[in-house]
Amino acid sequence: MNKRGHVPLRMCIGCRSRRKKEEMIRLVRTLEGLVPADGKAWSGRGFYLCPGSECLRKAQKKNLIGPVVRMEATRISAIDWAKVGGGLQ
Repeated sequence: MNKRGHVPLRMCIGCRSRRKKEEMIRLVRTLEGLVPADGKAWSGRGFYLCPGSECLRKAQKKNLIGPVVRMEATRISAIDWAKVGGGLQ
């Protein structure tokens, strides 16, 4: 939080709820596929998820990830979600 008291909020693409940025998990599209941002300043296409795995399942079921990161559904289905979802429970 900065001096003015502003708290950055982000929206989960799975459940569409808004939370503080530090409470969310950001995944970013790279040449290798999707990787967790891990607090680093990654540029590029990305999205936020709540820490629970339920939001990831909702986003996958509704096919919301592909359009956000501009990837084909076949490439997304080939992603190893266990490796990507580092903070997902």
